[in-house]
Amino acid sequence: MKYSNTISSALFLCALTASGRVSAQYNKENLKLFKNKVSYADTVYRISNENNGSGASYSWAFGDQGSKIKQELSAEEQKFTFGNLRLYMISSEPEFVKAHRGLGNYTGFKDALAKGTLVVSELQGGTVNTLVFENKGKDTVLVLAGEVVTGGKQDRVVAKDLLLPPNSGPVQVPVFCVEHGRWTPNGNGYTFNNTFGVTSPSVRKAAVVEKNQSQVWSKVAVKNNQAGTGSSTGTYTAIAGSDKINKELPAYLEHFTKLMAEDTGYIGFVAVTGDSIISCDLFANNKMFRQQSANLLKSAAVEAITSGAAVSVTASKVLAFLDELLHEEAKQEQRIQENGTMLKSGGSKLHINYYKK
Repeated sequence: MKYSNTISSALFLCALTASGRVSAQYNKENLKLFKNKVSYADTVYRISNENNGSGASYSWAFGDQGSKIKQELSAEEQKFTFGNLRLYMISSEPEFVKAHRGLGNYTGFKDALAKGTLVVSELQGGTVNTLVFENKGKDTVLVLAGEVVTGGKQDRVVAKDLLLPPNSGPVQVPVFCVEHGRWTPNGNGYTFNNTFGVTSPSVRKAAVVEKNQSQVWSKVAVKNNQAGTGSSTGTYTAIAGSDKINKELPAYLEHFTKLMAEDTGYIGFVAVTGDSIISCDLFANNKMFRQQSANLLKSAAVEAITSGAAVSVTASKVLAFLDELLHEEAKQEQRIQENGTMLKSGGSKLHINYYKK
Protein backbone atom coordinates (compact mmCIF):
# COMPACT_ATOMS: atom_id res chain seq x y z
CA MET A 1 0.00 0.00 0.00
CA LYS A 2 1.35 3.41 -0.96
CA TYR A 3 0.75 6.59 0.94
CA SER A 4 2.02 10.14 0.48
CA ASN A 5 2.58 13.02 2.82
CA THR A 6 2.60 16.56 1.46
CA ILE A 7 4.37 19.16 3.54
CA SER A 8 4.21 22.83 2.64
CA SER A 9 7.62 24.38 2.26
CA ALA A 10 7.41 26.07 5.63
CA LEU A 11 10.88 24.58 5.96
CA PHE A 12 12.13 27.59 4.08
CA LEU A 13 9.20 30.04 4.00
CA CYS A 14 9.72 33.66 4.87
CA ALA A 15 6.63 33.77 7.05
CA LEU A 16 7.78 35.07 10.43
CA THR A 17 6.16 34.94 13.83
CA ALA A 18 5.83 37.67 16.41
CA SER A 19 6.43 35.19 19.19
CA GLY A 20 9.91 35.52 20.70
CA ARG A 21 9.96 31.86 21.68
CA VAL A 22 9.11 30.61 18.19
CA SER A 23 11.44 33.07 16.48
CA ALA A 24 14.32 31.72 18.55
CA GLN A 25 13.79 28.08 17.58
CA TYR A 26 15.59 25.90 15.05
CA ASN A 27 12.46 25.28 13.04
CA LYS A 28 11.11 25.32 9.50
CA GLU A 29 10.16 28.98 9.58
CA ASN A 30 13.55 30.24 10.69
CA LEU A 31 16.08 28.32 8.60
CA LYS A 32 16.69 27.88 4.88
CA LEU A 33 19.29 26.82 2.33
CA PHE A 34 22.05 29.08 1.07
CA LYS A 35 21.54 32.84 0.75
CA ASN A 36 18.31 34.79 0.95
CA LYS A 37 18.11 34.98 -2.85
CA VAL A 38 17.04 31.34 -3.04
CA SER A 39 13.33 31.56 -2.21
CA TYR A 40 11.18 28.55 -1.39
CA ALA A 41 7.92 30.42 -0.91
CA ASP A 42 6.33 28.73 -3.93
CA THR A 43 7.48 25.18 -3.26
CA VAL A 44 5.77 22.11 -1.93
CA TYR A 45 7.81 19.23 -0.53
CA ARG A 46 6.49 15.73 -1.08
CA ILE A 47 7.61 12.55 0.63
CA SER A 48 6.35 9.22 -0.63
CA ASN A 49 7.06 5.97 1.14
CA GLU A 50 6.41 2.36 0.19
CA ASN A 51 5.13 0.26 3.08
CA ASN A 52 6.59 -2.83 1.44
CA GLY A 53 10.08 -1.82 2.54
CA SER A 54 11.30 -0.53 -0.79
CA GLY A 55 12.26 2.75 0.84
CA ALA A 56 11.39 6.43 0.45
CA SER A 57 11.69 8.84 -2.44
CA TYR A 58 11.75 12.60 -2.23
CA SER A 59 10.76 15.28 -4.71
CA TRP A 60 10.00 18.98 -4.99
CA ALA A 61 7.01 20.54 -6.69
CA PHE A 62 7.48 24.18 -7.65
CA GLY A 63 5.00 26.98 -8.25
CA ASP A 64 5.10 29.65 -10.93
CA GLN A 65 8.74 30.46 -10.17
CA GLY A 66 9.78 26.80 -10.22
CA SER A 67 12.24 27.00 -13.10
CA LYS A 68 14.01 30.03 -11.65
CA ILE A 69 14.21 28.47 -8.18
CA LYS A 70 15.69 25.27 -9.57
CA GLN A 71 18.31 27.24 -11.49
CA GLU A 72 19.28 29.28 -8.44
CA LEU A 73 19.47 26.20 -6.24
CA SER A 74 21.56 24.33 -8.81
CA ALA A 75 23.95 27.28 -9.11
CA GLU A 76 24.46 27.36 -5.34
CA GLU A 77 25.01 23.60 -5.23
CA GLN A 78 27.69 23.78 -7.90
CA LYS A 79 29.40 26.73 -6.25
CA PHE A 80 29.59 24.91 -2.92
CA THR A 81 31.01 21.71 -4.45
CA PHE A 82 34.71 20.93 -4.60
CA GLY A 83 36.31 17.54 -5.16
CA ASN A 84 34.24 14.99 -3.25
CA LEU A 85 32.60 17.48 -0.90
CA ARG A 86 29.50 19.67 -1.08
CA LEU A 87 28.26 22.00 1.65
CA TYR A 88 24.60 22.92 1.88
CA MET A 89 24.85 26.19 3.73
CA ILE A 90 22.10 27.02 6.22
CA SER A 91 21.11 30.63 6.81
CA SER A 92 18.64 32.17 9.23
CA GLU A 93 15.72 34.55 9.00
CA PRO A 94 15.91 38.07 10.54
CA GLU A 95 13.82 37.17 13.60
CA PHE A 96 16.09 34.23 14.40
CA VAL A 97 19.13 36.50 14.03
CA LYS A 98 17.57 39.07 16.34
CA ALA A 99 16.70 36.49 18.99
CA HIS A 100 20.31 35.21 19.17
CA ARG A 101 22.21 38.43 18.62
CA GLY A 102 23.64 38.63 22.13
CA LEU A 103 25.01 35.08 22.19
CA GLY A 104 28.45 33.82 21.27
CA ASN A 105 30.99 35.71 23.37
CA TYR A 106 32.97 32.56 24.02
CA THR A 107 36.63 31.63 23.76
CA GLY A 108 37.37 28.66 21.54
CA PHE A 109 38.86 25.45 22.90
CA LYS A 110 42.13 25.76 20.98
CA ASP A 111 42.70 29.37 22.01
CA ALA A 112 42.00 28.63 25.68
CA LEU A 113 44.47 25.74 25.67
CA ALA A 114 47.11 27.84 23.94
CA LYS A 115 46.72 30.64 26.49
CA GLY A 116 46.92 28.19 29.36
CA THR A 117 43.65 29.39 30.84
CA LEU A 118 42.06 25.99 30.17
CA VAL A 119 43.70 23.03 31.91
CA VAL A 120 42.88 19.49 30.77
CA SER A 121 44.22 16.58 32.79
CA GLU A 122 43.75 12.92 33.60
CA LEU A 123 41.32 11.98 36.37
CA GLN A 124 43.06 10.52 39.40
CA GLY A 125 46.05 9.32 37.42
CA GLY A 126 44.07 8.01 34.49
CA THR A 127 40.55 6.85 33.60
CA VAL A 128 39.94 6.07 29.94
CA ASN A 129 36.52 7.64 29.52
CA THR A 130 36.80 10.69 31.78
CA LEU A 131 39.06 13.76 31.77
CA VAL A 132 39.08 16.82 34.02
CA PHE A 133 38.64 20.27 32.44
CA GLU A 134 39.18 23.45 34.44
CA ASN A 135 38.73 26.96 33.09
CA LYS A 136 40.96 29.28 35.10
CA GLY A 137 40.39 32.26 32.84
CA LYS A 138 37.91 35.13 32.81
CA ASP A 139 36.09 34.09 29.63
CA THR A 140 33.61 31.28 29.03
CA VAL A 141 35.09 28.48 26.91
CA LEU A 142 33.12 26.58 24.26
CA VAL A 143 34.18 22.97 23.57
CA LEU A 144 32.63 20.96 20.73
CA ALA A 145 32.02 17.23 20.82
CA GLY A 146 34.58 15.66 18.50
CA GLU A 147 37.53 17.78 19.61
CA VAL A 148 40.68 15.69 20.03
CA VAL A 149 43.04 16.51 22.90
CA THR A 150 46.60 15.20 22.72
CA GLY A 151 48.81 14.22 25.63
CA GLY A 152 48.10 12.57 28.97
CA LYS A 153 48.20 8.79 28.98
CA GLN A 154 46.49 8.60 25.57
CA ASP A 155 44.84 10.99 23.11
CA ARG A 156 41.07 11.41 23.62
CA VAL A 157 38.04 12.74 21.75
CA VAL A 158 35.47 14.82 23.65
CA ALA A 159 32.06 13.12 23.66
CA LYS A 160 29.73 16.09 24.31
CA ASP A 161 29.48 19.83 23.80
CA LEU A 162 30.13 21.92 26.87
CA LEU A 163 30.46 25.48 28.14
CA LEU A 164 33.00 26.11 30.87
CA PRO A 165 32.29 29.33 32.81
CA PRO A 166 35.09 31.51 34.17
CA ASN A 167 36.88 29.95 37.14
CA SER A 168 34.82 26.81 36.63
CA GLY A 169 36.72 24.60 39.03
CA PRO A 170 37.39 20.97 38.01
CA VAL A 171 34.72 19.54 35.69
CA GLN A 172 34.60 15.86 34.74
CA VAL A 173 34.06 15.45 30.97
CA PRO A 174 33.13 12.24 29.10
CA VAL A 175 35.69 11.26 26.45
CA PHE A 176 36.75 8.30 24.33
CA CYS A 177 40.23 7.05 23.55
CA VAL A 178 41.53 7.62 20.00
CA GLU A 179 44.96 6.10 20.68
CA HIS A 180 44.45 2.41 21.24
CA GLY A 181 48.07 1.40 21.88
CA ARG A 182 49.24 3.83 24.58
CA TRP A 183 48.54 4.06 28.32
CA THR A 184 51.61 5.88 29.58
CA PRO A 185 52.22 9.59 30.15
CA ASN A 186 54.01 11.36 27.31
CA GLY A 187 56.19 14.46 27.59
CA ASN A 188 53.30 16.43 29.12
CA GLY A 189 52.81 13.97 31.94
CA TYR A 190 49.14 13.73 32.88
CA THR A 191 48.04 16.96 31.16
CA PHE A 192 46.86 17.79 27.63
CA ASN A 193 48.30 20.91 26.05
CA ASN A 194 47.03 20.75 22.49
CA THR A 195 44.01 19.95 20.34
CA PHE A 196 44.10 18.24 16.97
CA GLY A 197 40.77 19.78 16.03
CA VAL A 198 37.46 18.01 15.39
CA THR A 199 37.73 14.41 14.19
CA SER A 200 36.32 13.23 10.89
CA PRO A 201 32.52 12.79 11.02
CA SER A 202 32.69 8.98 11.17
CA VAL A 203 34.86 9.02 14.31
CA ARG A 204 32.88 11.88 15.82
CA LYS A 205 29.58 10.05 15.28
CA ALA A 206 30.94 6.92 16.99
CA ALA A 207 31.71 9.03 20.05
CA VAL A 208 28.58 11.19 20.28
CA VAL A 209 25.90 8.81 18.93
CA GLU A 210 27.09 5.22 19.41
CA LYS A 211 28.99 6.21 22.58
CA ASN A 212 30.95 3.00 22.18
CA GLN A 213 34.71 2.75 22.77
CA SER A 214 35.15 -0.25 20.48
CA GLN A 215 33.34 1.60 17.69
CA VAL A 216 35.57 4.64 18.17
CA TRP A 217 38.72 2.51 17.97
CA SER A 218 37.35 0.76 14.88
CA LYS A 219 36.57 4.05 13.11
CA VAL A 220 40.01 5.45 13.99
CA ALA A 221 41.67 2.37 12.51
CA VAL A 222 39.57 2.63 9.35
CA LYS A 223 40.39 6.31 8.97
CA ASN A 224 44.13 5.71 9.35
CA ASN A 225 43.92 2.90 6.82
CA GLN A 226 42.04 5.10 4.34
CA ALA A 227 44.56 7.90 4.86
CA GLY A 228 47.46 5.51 4.36
CA THR A 229 48.88 6.31 7.78
CA GLY A 230 49.49 4.60 11.07
CA SER A 231 51.55 4.68 14.23
CA SER A 232 52.81 2.31 16.89
CA THR A 233 49.99 3.47 19.18
CA GLY A 234 47.23 3.67 16.56
CA THR A 235 46.40 7.31 17.29
CA TYR A 236 43.92 9.25 15.16
CA THR A 237 46.43 12.10 14.92
CA ALA A 238 48.61 9.92 12.68
CA ILE A 239 46.53 11.14 9.74
CA ALA A 240 48.52 14.37 9.96
CA GLY A 241 51.23 12.44 8.13
CA SER A 242 48.98 11.41 5.24
CA ASP A 243 50.44 12.39 1.88
CA LYS A 244 46.98 12.27 0.31
CA ILE A 245 45.42 14.58 2.91
CA ASN A 246 48.36 17.00 2.94
CA LYS A 247 48.25 17.22 -0.85
CA GLU A 248 44.50 17.71 -1.26
CA LEU A 249 43.27 19.40 1.92
CA PRO A 250 44.64 22.94 1.30
CA ALA A 251 42.64 23.28 -1.92
CA TYR A 252 39.43 22.19 -0.15
CA LEU A 253 39.99 24.70 2.64
CA GLU A 254 40.79 27.54 0.26
CA HIS A 255 37.71 26.93 -1.88
CA PHE A 256 35.15 26.73 0.90
CA THR A 257 36.62 29.26 3.35
CA LYS A 258 36.09 32.12 0.92
CA LEU A 259 32.53 31.08 0.15
CA MET A 260 31.51 30.63 3.79
CA ALA A 261 32.67 34.16 4.55
CA GLU A 262 30.47 35.67 1.81
CA ASP A 263 27.31 35.93 3.88
CA THR A 264 26.85 36.91 7.52
CA GLY A 265 23.57 35.01 7.63
CA TYR A 266 25.17 31.56 7.53
CA ILE A 267 24.83 29.64 10.80
CA GLY A 268 26.06 26.21 9.72
CA PHE A 269 26.05 23.60 7.01
CA VAL A 270 25.09 20.08 6.00
CA ALA A 271 28.13 18.28 4.52
CA VAL A 272 27.70 15.57 1.88
CA THR A 273 29.96 13.30 -0.15
CA GLY A 274 29.00 10.64 -2.66
CA ASP A 275 25.40 9.72 -1.89
CA SER A 276 25.77 10.26 1.87
CA ILE A 277 25.07 13.04 4.34
CA ILE A 278 28.09 12.97 6.65
CA SER A 279 27.47 15.77 9.14
CA CYS A 280 25.28 18.70 10.12
CA ASP A 281 26.25 21.53 12.46
CA LEU A 282 24.03 24.52 13.26
CA PHE A 283 24.79 27.42 15.60
CA ALA A 284 22.75 30.16 17.24
CA ASN A 285 24.34 32.89 15.12
CA ASN A 286 26.94 33.65 12.48
CA LYS A 287 29.51 34.75 15.05
CA MET A 288 29.55 31.32 16.69
CA PHE A 289 29.59 29.58 13.33
CA ARG A 290 32.56 31.64 12.09
CA GLN A 291 34.52 30.75 15.21
CA GLN A 292 34.08 27.02 14.55
CA SER A 293 33.75 26.90 10.75
CA ALA A 294 37.40 26.21 9.92
CA ASN A 295 37.50 23.33 12.39
CA LEU A 296 34.31 21.76 11.02
CA LEU A 297 35.28 22.33 7.39
CA LYS A 298 38.57 20.50 7.93
CA SER A 299 36.70 17.63 9.58
CA ALA A 300 34.31 17.24 6.64
CA ALA A 301 37.07 17.63 4.05
CA VAL A 302 39.18 14.90 5.65
CA GLU A 303 36.19 12.55 5.43
CA ALA A 304 35.59 13.45 1.78
CA ILE A 305 39.26 13.00 0.85
CA THR A 306 39.74 9.68 2.61
CA SER A 307 36.44 7.90 2.02
CA GLY A 308 34.31 10.14 -0.18
CA ALA A 309 33.15 9.99 -3.80
CA ALA A 310 31.86 12.38 -6.43
CA VAL A 311 28.76 14.06 -5.00
CA SER A 312 25.48 12.52 -6.11
CA VAL A 313 23.31 13.65 -3.18
CA THR A 314 20.33 15.72 -4.28
CA ALA A 315 18.82 18.74 -2.59
CA SER A 316 15.67 16.69 -2.00
CA LYS A 317 17.59 14.23 0.17
CA VAL A 318 19.14 17.06 2.18
CA LEU A 319 15.76 18.73 2.64
CA ALA A 320 14.27 15.44 3.84
CA PHE A 321 17.13 15.16 6.33
CA LEU A 322 16.52 18.70 7.58
CA ASP A 323 12.82 18.01 7.90
CA GLU A 324 13.66 14.95 10.00
CA LEU A 325 15.67 17.23 12.29
CA LEU A 326 13.44 20.28 12.41
CA HIS A 327 9.83 19.10 12.43
CA GLU A 328 7.81 18.63 15.63
CA GLU A 329 9.58 21.07 17.91
CA ALA A 330 8.44 19.25 21.05
CA LYS A 331 10.29 16.08 20.02
CA GLN A 332 13.33 17.74 18.48
CA GLU A 333 15.53 17.58 21.55
CA GLN A 334 14.88 13.86 22.01
CA ARG A 335 15.82 13.16 18.37
CA ILE A 336 19.02 15.17 18.74
CA GLN A 337 19.97 13.36 21.93
CA GLU A 338 19.53 10.04 20.10
CA ASN A 339 21.34 11.04 16.90
CA GLY A 340 23.78 13.79 17.82
CA THR A 341 24.53 16.35 20.49
CA MET A 342 23.13 19.70 21.55
CA LEU A 343 24.45 22.55 23.67
CA LYS A 344 22.05 24.82 25.55
CA SER A 345 22.50 27.85 27.75
CA GLY A 346 19.68 29.66 29.53
CA GLY A 347 17.10 27.91 27.38
CA SER A 348 18.82 28.85 24.10
CA LYS A 349 20.22 26.18 21.79
CA LEU A 350 23.74 27.29 21.02
CA HIS A 351 24.79 24.37 18.84
CA ILE A 352 23.27 21.28 17.22
CA ASN A 353 25.29 18.42 15.73
CA TYR A 354 23.02 15.88 14.04
CA TYR A 355 23.45 12.70 11.98
CA LYS A 356 21.18 10.75 9.66
CA LYS A 357 19.33 7.97 11.47
